[in-house]
Amino acid sequence: MEGINGAFMNSKKFSIFFFALFFAAFALAATSDSSQVNGDLILSIEKTQYTAGETINAEITVLSMENFPIAEAKVVVELAKGGQPYYPSTLSADNIFFEQSFDGINLRAAESKKINFSYKLPENLSAGDYRIDAYFRTERSAIVGLAHIFLGAKAKQFTVKNSAKSQGFPEAKILRATTEFKDSENILTVEGPNPSGNPEPAGIGPIGPPTKPGAAINGKVFVQNTTGQALSNVEVTASLCVWDDTFCSSFLSQGKAVIGSINANSTAEADITLQAPSRPDAYSIRLEVKKADGQLISLYRNRAVVVGESARIRKLYSQNVELLPGKNTEFYSVISPGADHWLRPEFRNFSLKFSVQDLKTGEILLQKTEQIPLIDYKINFIASKFEFVPQKEILNYKVCEAIEKSGVTFDSYCVVYDSSKFSKIINYSLDSTAIRSRDNSEVEMKFCTLPSGQEINANYQLLSESMQDFVSVENLAGKDCISRIIRVDPSKKYVLAVTDYVTKTQKIISIGLVAENQQVSGGQSAAEQRLFGGSTIILIIEAIVLLIGVFMIFVALTLMKKKKRKKK
Repeated sequence: MEGINGAFMNSKKFSIFFFALFFAAFALAATSDSSQVNGDLILSIEKTQYTAGETINAEITVLSMENFPIAEAKVVVELAKGGQPYYPSTLSADNIFFEQSFDGINLRAAESKKINFSYKLPENLSAGDYRIDAYFRTERSAIVGLAHIFLGAKAKQFTVKNSAKSQGFPEAKILRATTEFKDSENILTVEGPNPSGNPEPAGIGPIGPPTKPGAAINGKVFVQNTTGQALSNVEVTASLCVWDDTFCSSFLSQGKAVIGSINANSTAEADITLQAPSRPDAYSIRLEVKKADGQLISLYRNRAVVVGESARIRKLYSQNVELLPGKNTEFYSVISPGADHWLRPEFRNFSLKFSVQDLKTGEILLQKTEQIPLIDYKINFIASKFEFVPQKEILNYKVCEAIEKSGVTFDSYCVVYDSSKFSKIINYSLDSTAIRSRDNSEVEMKFCTLPSGQEINANYQLLSESMQDFVSVENLAGKDCISRIIRVDPSKKYVLAVTDYVTKTQKIISIGLVAENQQVSGGQSAAEQRLFGGSTIILIIEAIVLLIGVFMIFVALTLMKKKKRKKK
């Protein structure tokens, strides 16, 4: 028993790590809506105190918690003067003065990647509290936060000390609580007048007031000079883009105004008018304040929601990066009602058109049309699945979907899967078997790589049938095949849990009793699943039970060890 305890203690790091990681992913999947993609972002910085002029270095790790590939994702990094992030951001005094995007992030299922970020702090940066924020998303699906409304970023705080050249940068900021964009027509929403008696809500903040198609959106941007010196020729720009400006290559409407002078510690107003598009949707209004030399000193977003019936594609993905001949693959989409949460109109009798195109040859591989009778805010989300069996290998293809009604396209979206932009396929699997021998008094275990001759990096845990007691635990490292023979109680059944770190999969094998001289492998009854995104609730429950057992045994053994120390 002493050897078993030692083996267990050596592997406790694995058990706790897997336990925590699994439940983090499970909790995220349980709480997120169907339009989101399950993943995470880990942000770290070298230190928490800098001097103006120093370079801040950050490492960003993005992680997929899905069992399908994530294509064409993006990380957005912003630097802000301010303390803890605050929501709603409308009421926060933060000032964002720098933004950078990292595009073209492609992850296979359960894969992670690291991104290095560096920024030289301006030498005239004023002393104070600062923050680095990072967001992670695809064009249509949130993963971590929503940059266009400054919600839910992963953030790290740091302070900046004065240097010899420190002055007042950033010299001005947008006052969020007073800045507003709205059309001149009063629209009575389904919720009725607001408390002040006006027929529609105020136009401040990231929520976005209701706007009629094609209407003029009148904006008032209030800019505060935060220094003791007057500022001159400050340029204010408002740029309108559908949904999220971090993904827009051009703007649908743009307006500019120049504030000739802002007195020290004073506020000035810039009036800007934008043109609302005719298509009902949510639109980001990107607000930038720049100095006369073009340097950005303040960034914020406002919103506008063009009212009317519509629907929007919220998630679209392929089950596989590579489409292989004769192998069935599946494509999934999720649509929601349009962005008009003010009037909440029904959208009836429209078409969902789906296609897959081979980008190497231009050939359309699959076309499907699905008729949708109704979507509204009661239905909320509608999920669709399309299946396809290719006749040849497809390594570069495009998946597209469009929402159409009466010859009008209300929304369209495409995702490209280019195998060359993803990590290489792992041509590897770990074949694990367990055999009862010597009148059931031994369990012979064998772990072999397919194809043979490859490195093994795995862990096995031999447990009682109830998964409450450990018999043997070991981290496996070697090449080709590793064999183990463990003495067991010949009257009891057991469970073998094998975790392969290479493929990020776990296999659970039930080891029953067999007749004398009969050797039966338990490998055929194995239940296999990805660490992130198991395919059935049964496997999830089994994994939870197993991991709770692991955790309980760890706690019990730790307490026993503490008692022994006290006795000594």
